[in-house]
Amino acid sequence: SPVVFAVWPFFRISRRPGDNHFLNFDAERFIRNKEATRFEIPLQLFTNAFRNGQQVEMIPNQEANSEFSMQQMLEIDENSLDALIKLAKSWDNALNLPKEDYIGRAKNIERQLRDSGRFSYSRTGIVRNRQIDPLEDFVLNHPQGHCEYFAGALVMMLRAIGIPSRMVIGFKFEIAPDFSGYSTVRQSDAHSWVEAYIPQKAIDLKND
Repeated sequence: SPVVFAVWPFFRISRRPGDNHFLNFDAERFIRNKEATRFEIPLQLFTNAFRNGQQVEMIPNQEANSEFSMQQMLEIDENSLDALIKLAKSWDNALNLPKEDYIGRAKNIERQLRDSGRFSYSRTGIVRNRQIDPLEDFVLNHPQGHCEYFAGALVMMLRAIGIPSRMVIGFKFEIAPDFSGYSTVRQSDAHSWVEAYIPQKAIDLKND
């Protein structure tokens, strides 16, 4: 693949011969040209997304804030996700947290999907009602599904209560490196999770 996978945020901390094979280095992906896919190029990258080998609970926002990007992370189709929006707002209102407690409100929605006992994780195919949006069917009729349903529902529910968010797709694995020093990442390790934009003032408030 021409795309070199890495968690975000990541920063290149060294340059060496061969770096000219990379065509793009930005907030979204690190791309190499076709010729470079035929051989290995060692890289040194830094990220604050992990600490002591574990992904940290909240990663400081490293991207340039823009009205357009925030607007994108609040987009929601109110016509096709009416039940999902109503459910998210009812969960949010029931806890009666201050509006500026973005972290507490986001974690409340997360807990409802993860710990309420109503929703269950399943990799098997679930028969969905094709007359409505799959996420609407997930929260309304058939609360079983794999990570994309949970992450997709959480993204839309956070947007419904005014918290900008987006889905991230990557790989999650806990496989020790083999004798060569490499770990094998399989398609079965693919995973989806959620990034929510939390204003700095809300993080400061939580830490006080």
